[in-house]
Amino acid sequence: KIEGKTAEDVAHDISKFWGNYSWVHNLQTVLIMEQLNQSKYNDGYFLELENTPTKVKFSMNKMGTYYFSNRTENGQFKGVSQKDLNILRKIFYENLAKDKGWKLTWEERAGDFIVTLQSK
Repeated sequence: KIEGKTAEDVAHDISKFWGNYSWVHNLQTVLIMEQLNQSKYNDGYFLELENTPTKVKFSMNKMGTYYFSNRTENGQFKGVSQKDLNILRKIFYENLAKDKGWKLTWEERAGDFIVTLQSK
């Protein structure tokens, strides 16, 4: 925000940094990655809904902005909103799926997202 970048700009910068996602070996790596990501937060939430060699489906909490460890659903912290953070996550998964040749389905619900990744 300080540099005048949008959430989309930052998401693409992050994807460029990670390159070809070579550290994501398979769909199950994504499950572990997101479960660990959610565990960083007191209100993190992860639920594995499907896990096969060719398809994973999970629910993950929408990220919130925090102000001295207090989550704000609709507020901003240093110009960053919850919407910005969730745009970052969606673009991350879109870029990952594109790079790996996977199909992504992204369903937004009131408090979470349902993410489905399927390999060919």
